[in-house]
Amino acid sequence: MKWIIAEEYNSDALEKLKSILNTFDFDCSNAFSGVAGSQEVSHWELHSKIGSIVVELETYIGLSIEGDVKVIEKIKNEYFK
Repeated sequence: MKWIIAEEYNSDALEKLKSILNTFDFDCSNAFSGVAGSQEVSHWELHSKIGSIVVELETYIGLSIEGDVKVIEKIKNEYFK
């Protein structure tokens, strides 16, 4: 499942997501960022006891997380509390 949390760059959404990911003790196993033309991409692969997710922040697409439906739903529930 992929959930687009915010379109374009949104520092409030990013900070809120970071806080939630810390609550679930996610650790980063791989990360990269880069620029291609006018697009910037940041990519993080994260793991915790509840599962694994990929977080991406990309120009024109926004902030998204992708992973197992149950993991994304747990994160969404915390995000909208």
